Amino acid sequence: MTQTFFQRAKAIAGTALVALGILVFSRELSEAATNLHCLLTSGLASTLPTILLAGFRAWQNFAVSHQRFCLYLVEHVFVSSWPLLAVTIGAGLSRNESQG
Repeated sequence: MTQTFFQRAKAIAGTALVALGILVFSRELSEAATNLHCLLTSGLASTLPTILLAGFRAWQNFAVSHQRFCLYLVEHVFVSSWPLLAVTIGAGLSRNESQG
């Protein structure tokens, strides 16, 4: 009985993690698509200098401090992709309990 309770709890927790991850990830994708749409419809010619300047500043930061730039990049990637990690863990929990 206790083992069944824990199996069900793990399956429910896995499903909740999958749902939360998908919800947050879809929200982030929607926001990114909206930003891209605004960028393209506002006229790329007017925003191109800003994009080039930001790229140049990023390149300067990379040239000055490789370690700091790489640390920022890795941190940004992990913060941006945590919903996918939640989906992966949740799917693993759900799959293990449905097979077991």
